[in-house]
Amino acid sequence: MKKRGLLSNLMVSVIIGLVIFTVLIFLTRLLIVKLSTPIEDQTCAQSALFSSLSKKVYVGSPFVDLNCPQHFVTVVMTQSDADSEEKERKGTKEEILYIDKPLPNALAENVAKWYNVPEGQAKQRDFYLEYRLNEVMAKEMKSCWSRLGGGKLDLFTDWFSGITYKDGVWTGQEGIISKTGKILNPFNKAEYFEAPRVCVICGRVKFSEDVREKFSGDMTSLTDFTLKNPSGAYEGRRPLSYYEFLLDDVYNKLLSSTEGNLKYNYNTGEDMAVVFFRSNLFYLVHTYERVRSFFPGYDEEKAWAPVDAIYLTPYDKVVDDCTLIAN
Repeated sequence: MKKRGLLSNLMVSVIIGLVIFTVLIFLTRLLIVKLSTPIEDQTCAQSALFSSLSKKVYVGSPFVDLNCPQHFVTVVMTQSDADSEEKERKGTKEEILYIDKPLPNALAENVAKWYNVPEGQAKQRDFYLEYRLNEVMAKEMKSCWSRLGGGKLDLFTDWFSGITYKDGVWTGQEGIISKTGKILNPFNKAEYFEAPRVCVICGRVKFSEDVREKFSGDMTSLTDFTLKNPSGAYEGRRPLSYYEFLLDDVYNKLLSSTEGNLKYNYNTGEDMAVVFFRSNLFYLVHTYERVRSFFPGYDEEKAWAPVDAIYLTPYDKVVDDCTLIAN
């Protein structure tokens, strides 16, 4: 009888193991199928997936670390500049990209429609140089977002999700009596600090002197680029713009608009970091939202969900912008 029991338990364990393995393989393929990228990027995508899954198993704290090497990109003006730079950078992981590439006729025709400009304007050098520069930045942002699960993975520990109070920390896990006391107690006042950010630095983009001279100052046209250009991803049969693709799935209705509530700006005068961040920007919800959580039908997980996003910042400022850098 004991042997039968042991065999039964063993069979159950094997079946559960096979099911978990199958799910992991399916999810891994689902996550990296969009990544026609180097092996380092696929490693990052897999580690992000397993980190998220291990967090669920380990109750709020992942035991699988992220393994996400950074991209290093240098943007130059011409192909000859790129050839020279590649010779100097031989043996390094620096990717050299040039922007003096006229748009092919078919693309120029589409771009003219997307931007509502004459096709001749889309073929002008000033236009396509800026277009190509924004294209580099948008592709790096898309790559970063894809590698880290596109806002669909529950990454990082939950330590940063508490609200600091005078006499304790709001965790969101209190019982009704304790929760009511903290909400209604006028002496238990919240200290409203800026929501902490946990970051992954996906890459560094630097610009040659020629590019800096051509595009000096803040580049604000990237947001428009993300709104008007297809990302290559689809929702069903509908192509998604870069802007749509980069939206957090929980807050996409709040953050989306024809003008772009999210702003993607950069400055060629500085090396720019492409950063994935996760923050509880909406954790400090209104009191009535907390009260609503006592009633059936309230989706507390969604209401308290952190927001994931991509942003651009000077590379040497990332340490100041982020509470914790996870890679």
